[in-house]
Amino acid sequence: MDRLEKIAKIAKHYSCTDPVSNAYKMLDLIIDIECVDKVHNLDLDRMLNDLDSFNVAHDVFGIWKHLDRKTKKLTGHWTPRFGRDWEETQDAQHWEHDKSLIQDDNGKVIGKRRGLHNWRD
Repeated sequence: MDRLEKIAKIAKHYSCTDPVSNAYKMLDLIIDIECVDKVHNLDLDRMLNDLDSFNVAHDVFGIWKHLDRKTKKLTGHWTPRFGRDWEETQDAQHWEHDKSLIQDDNGKVIGKRRGLHNWRD
């Protein structure tokens, strides 16, 4: 299962049950979680394994509340509990296609480019 499928399962679990508005709210939540995942590298497997926990609810509703959808940044110094450092992740290989990531000679992700002129040489 890829990252987007995992995010969709999490969003579906926390979406409302109203069939008319559910599709829009679920899509919004998928987009929000995916946006935060790109920055904080969420541990989606742990989230899926414990969907009904307070910690997963904290992250999902925190993302909904604290994500500025214009800047795509979290506000109020809030961070997700399931966020991971790039150095600690097992899923770094999924991010190899992202041109903004900086990798060492062994392919390990060691950082993220902040602008167009921050090249690794």
